[in-house]
Amino acid sequence: QHGRVKIKSTAQQEEEKRKEREKKLKAFVSARDAVLKKRSAGEHDEEALQLTQQLLSSNPDFATLWNYRREVLLHLETLREKDEVQKLYESELHFIEACLKVNPKSYGCWHHRSWVNTRLPQPVWTRELGLCDRCLSLDERNFHCWDYRRVVVKESGVSVEQELQFTDRLIGSNFSNYSSWHYRSTLLPQLHPQPALDPQLLKEYELAHNAFFTDPNDQSAWFYYRWLLGRGVCVCLELLCISGRDRGLSLSLSQAQSEGLMLVLDGLPQQVQWRSAHPRFRHSPVWSISCFPLTTKSIHIFV
Repeated sequence: QHGRVKIKSTAQQEEEKRKEREKKLKAFVSARDAVLKKRSAGEHDEEALQLTQQLLSSNPDFATLWNYRREVLLHLETLREKDEVQKLYESELHFIEACLKVNPKSYGCWHHRSWVNTRLPQPVWTRELGLCDRCLSLDERNFHCWDYRRVVVKESGVSVEQELQFTDRLIGSNFSNYSSWHYRSTLLPQLHPQPALDPQLLKEYELAHNAFFTDPNDQSAWFYYRWLLGRGVCVCLELLCISGRDRGLSLSLSQAQSEGLMLVLDGLPQQVQWRSAHPRFRHSPVWSISCFPLTTKSIHIFV
């Protein structure tokens, strides 16, 4: 038996872990009670920052501590010069970034970071964009980071074109990035408010089709494609003829359309079978249906 390393049993390991957890919990509760006592006494000093930092470093989701920390920072802000205030909040941003490494989806962290930037005499928005880039590279569906990025983009004046290019990069690296597809759907209407008249719509179709061919079973691109199709507009169509014998309806469109026309009669959508001018054509400017009610008062066609 000499020279062999003694291997602890599972029971021994569990007992040691339990004692370690109890030790950490006792220290956490003690520090928490000290912080709450200081807050009740109305103390807003450096010690309060140190105590809250100690607690939040291990548990960033303690909302009460973030609130107390803001109270302390606001008080210290009144006692310092502008340059010192800048350094104070710069240090706070570094602390928050460390907390985000513990929990990248902490509500308290992202809210506090947004608040700190409103207090900074000279916020550095390029740094905040870089932080968003790093966080989204680790977790592309971190909706906390996406929300924060929208705030940063608005404050920093980043153009819609630049953000669209940002989604290009993310989607190009991963077609399954649903958050990027959704963000793209909020940007496009700002650049192209009239999709039916804009060639950009065809590029969007191509982008979605490439995603389909890459992974037909992934839902992200299909949701985006459905949104694209829903951007169609009501177009004015010329009613060519209504045959009293077979109650047929023929439509002549200003440009060729694929299948997917929707007929609304007197405010009610109709289930009809559209036929193109030639049975082999699936993209045509002329479409027709049969069994059209002659008593219809209101006709709308949606593309």
